[in-house]
Amino acid sequence: MQQNWDGAELARWWSLNFDELALIETKPLRTRLGFAAQIEMYRWAGRFIDHASEIPAEPVSYLAEQLSAALTDLDGYDWAGRTGRRHREDRRVIHPEDGLPIEGVVPARWRDLVLERDGAGCWQIKRINSVTGANSL
Repeated sequence: MQQNWDGAELARWWSLNFDELALIETKPLRTRLGFAAQIEMYRWAGRFIDHASEIPAEPVSYLAEQLSAALTDLDGYDWAGRTGRRHREDRRVIHPEDGLPIEGVVPARWRDLVLERDGAGCWQIKRINSVTGANSL
């Protein structure tokens, strides 16, 4: 797992967009950092996690800063229990071969995603096919 992050990498992989912030704000204060970590870890590594130790420390600090949250908020987050499970289910996980939109991740008007693995083996969105045409990323 990557240990050293520069500013550009943190911004690329761990910045929360407006839609994510809006979704995170629907969660109780004490669970927001954990939920944000789940969202961004999925984006970075292509999977959800079961424990805070699976997230690199620097990105967690970066997320906490964006949310004005304390790092200690992760101490009480129920990763493998009901809260973590509900948060993982809040975003429908679709494997790339399914060719379906990911609810809660991309707007409903987009019909499918074209994904590919990057050099580290993580899934990335290459293109989103929309109703009006293809949008390259």
